[in-house]
Amino acid sequence: MSKLSFLKLLDSFILPFVVVLGSKYLSALVINLALFINWEFGFSVFQIFSLPFVRYSSDEDLMLVNSISSLVMSLVLAFGFTLILFRFQFFHEDFIPPKIASVLHSKKLDKLIINKSQSHNQLITWFILAWATFLIILLEFIGGTVSLIVLVINLTMVSFLSAVLIFDMLRKGSTARARHR
Repeated sequence: MSKLSFLKLLDSFILPFVVVLGSKYLSALVINLALFINWEFGFSVFQIFSLPFVRYSSDEDLMLVNSISSLVMSLVLAFGFTLILFRFQFFHEDFIPPKIASVLHSKKLDKLIINKSQSHNQLITWFILAWATFLIILLEFIGGTVSLIVLVINLTMVSFLSAVLIFDMLRKGSTARARHR
């Protein structure tokens, strides 16, 4: 059973990971083209945590592009995490009011309603992805390829979203325990 749960967790991790990582590379490409920055495809061990398959002619260009693309990646991560938290808050099958559930069902939007295992897998996935992103940006900062402001913004967003998640889960847990009494 735990193996199946691990596989479901891994499966729910793939799309968010691709979206977050893709946002970093897509924003880097847009920045390179918009600012006419000289770059080429190639692998650099120095850039293992920051755009490892793109090489820049100067460290300043790498710092600029990586800082902006890391900020965009953080914003995409925060948006996705917020959507999952919103869905957990308002469309969880254990806590959705019957009136809202019937409206969703009548409009054929009942796929928005999420069950317990789906919500836990998605929340765990985005929580892990958020903190892994922070650790990567921290390593980029230590390596000198991202600015301090991006690190602070990312840490603030990840901490805030994590706190909201933890307090909401604790509140929903106490509400569920009160219902079962």
